[in-house]
Amino acid sequence: MISFLNNVHFHLGCIYQSLGERERAKREFENCLKLVPGHKKAKEELEE
Repeated sequence: MISFLNNVHFHLGCIYQSLGERERAKREFENCLKLVPGHKKAKEELEE
């Protein structure tokens, strides 16, 4: 279940980012990292 939620948060972050909703995207990437602290792609998105 955590893996599913993790992917949902990551993909929502990507969608928000593509829509120019940077704050919402950031929140979703952070939620992703709360579930899986080592999620490489979410970390990379937050560093941009």
